[in-house]
Amino acid sequence: TSLVKASHITDSKIKLGNWVSNLRIHKDRLSDDQIKRLETLIDWTWDVIESKWIEGKLNLIKYYKENGNALVPSDHICSNGYNLGSWVGNQRTNNKKDKLSKDKITFFESLNGWVWNKKDFLWEIGFNHLLNYIKEYGDSKVPEKFRNIEYFHLGMWVKNQRLMKDKMLPERISMFEE
Repeated sequence: TSLVKASHITDSKIKLGNWVSNLRIHKDRLSDDQIKRLETLIDWTWDVIESKWIEGKLNLIKYYKENGNALVPSDHICSNGYNLGSWVGNQRTNNKKDKLSKDKITFFESLNGWVWNKKDFLWEIGFNHLLNYIKEYGDSKVPEKFRNIEYFHLGMWVKNQRLMKDKMLPERISMFEE
């Protein structure tokens, strides 16, 4: 592959990564023939960052097609070894820091079920399960080992909410009190 890490040094002590990085930086100093020869290499790219982003996007699309959602577990590694969970987390962080282009934001938001804040999304799911439990059983005294029909571990979720009450957002506390 031509996606050589900048720090890569060959067994014969040649700073190959540095050399390849310089080729990309100083493309304007290369002849047309040199440019054409580089572009015939497998995986050659002039923009490594964008190529890596596209690799993540393609892995996410594959995950989405296989799972029907884009809720990638943070520790998910694809069958090809790609760390998709980490990549997705990085994209959420980049969005929070306004470091994603509008096109990239549009791509993510086109995925059915995509959420920017997975933690809040999962909290809402837990709360909705609790509301359903209250409708069925008449109270919120969920046994610790209780799992609903969808195998959501509601008992542990409720226990964790009670333990975290001091750190909980006021609006969430008021939702519990309603």
